[in-house]
Amino acid sequence: MEDLKPRALSIVRISGPLLPVTISKQINCNILFASAILSELASNKQVLITNTKRGGSPFYYIKGQEFKLQELGKYLQDKEKEAYDLLKEKRVVRDRTALPWQRVALREIKDFAIPIDVGIQEEVELFWKWYLLPDEEAKNFIKKIITEESLLVQEKPVEQIKEELEEQKQPVKPLERQIEKPQEMLVEKLEVKLKPIIKEKVKFEEITKKEEIDFNLKINSYFKNNSIMIIEREILRKNKDINFIINLPSKIGNLTYFVKAKNKKTITDADFLLAFNEGQQKKLPVLFLSSGKLTKKAEKHLQSNKNLIFKNL
Repeated sequence: MEDLKPRALSIVRISGPLLPVTISKQINCNILFASAILSELASNKQVLITNTKRGGSPFYYIKGQEFKLQELGKYLQDKEKEAYDLLKEKRVVRDRTALPWQRVALREIKDFAIPIDVGIQEEVELFWKWYLLPDEEAKNFIKKIITEESLLVQEKPVEQIKEELEEQKQPVKPLERQIEKPQEMLVEKLEVKLKPIIKEKVKFEEITKKEEIDFNLKINSYFKNNSIMIIEREILRKNKDINFIINLPSKIGNLTYFVKAKNKKTITDADFLLAFNEGQQKKLPVLFLSSGKLTKKAEKHLQSNKNLIFKNL
């Protein structure tokens, strides 16, 4: 394997992104052996792996070949391809104003959608930028989106604004994984002109430690009181949005559930839809944990979905 690694790396440098089967043919070995070589190169950070797959297999490339990843867009599934085209056209998309299916799809196309945190008033909002868009241009797009949408809000009747704030406002927090973290864009770097819309200095560290401790204690207490065993945990946003795979004891034996734990004041039907879609992808029923209040639409969604359980912490 040692002799073949430099050859495999050289091929990726010249022609990446490539599938393991392509590498195997060029270095004259079987696909399993080629995959092992590429995995070792990836673990040594000599090559990168795509989230996009063809036939269940990812592509391998090196830093500097990101522009060529666009060639892989044709392998995305229907909704993911639509989200890809939307983001490529718009360059920046505001998560809370995207359609529910778009929000799910944007979280799946990790090779092309880069999450960015932006402080707006007293909240941190999630935006998605096209992966090749420079940060400075992304800031200009975000300022334009915020300005235009704030003007639209000012033109709406008061009752309509109240209804939208109750039913549609969804400050869903961005993905924060251990391997890849969303870029952080502090609002103080945006122009002061936007002061009426954006607070000048909103930092992500301002979340109090007490709130963080309380949320985790509530989750741990619920799991302990119900003899729940954690199989897997994935932190999407620290102390705000956490996924679990659990074993839940019952009279007929242990049941496996997907758990969405969300530290949010108001839970909407879109929150339930996103969690349910994640559960469907894992082929598991969903348990939703939160101390937040449900909107009317969320309550209706919960009543009509037997594979979704909500527990107030």
